[in-house]
Amino acid sequence: MFAADTDSYGLQRGSVGVNVAGGAWINGGTHPTVHGGLDVGLAKYVGLWFQAGEGLAYNAQVGVFSAGGGVMVAATNKSRIVPFGKFGAMYNRSTLFGYGGVNVPVLAYGGGFDVYASRHFGIETQVGGGHSVGRFGGGNSATITFGAFYRSK
Repeated sequence: MFAADTDSYGLQRGSVGVNVAGGAWINGGTHPTVHGGLDVGLAKYVGLWFQAGEGLAYNAQVGVFSAGGGVMVAATNKSRIVPFGKFGAMYNRSTLFGYGGVNVPVLAYGGGFDVYASRHFGIETQVGGGHSVGRFGGGNSATITFGAFYRSK
């Protein structure tokens, strides 16, 4: 490890991060959502991310489970505030409880800020978007979340 890497906050080669968050899912209204995620640093500024979550809509009559991942780019620096961007793909399972559901592929994108409270722990804010593709394609949605994270390096 290089000396500069130990003084930096954000992604590092070989770092592993986990996060949990809650917030709002915006799609034909504003609905509650929760998710958890994982990221792995490939280099100082680039990593891979995975996320899975659940949202409820229309008086809890519709549930959406989503999971996916992609590439993460972070502005790793010596500041405790680290901006990042993400893009990739997700798979959504939308279910109308009692009636069945549909599977929808989604192109995902977004970004936010990690604010470090200590060397490894902090608060994460994130704004994300999605565009559905395929048979049920053409829809757009957004999420705004706030949560906590831990990163190994």
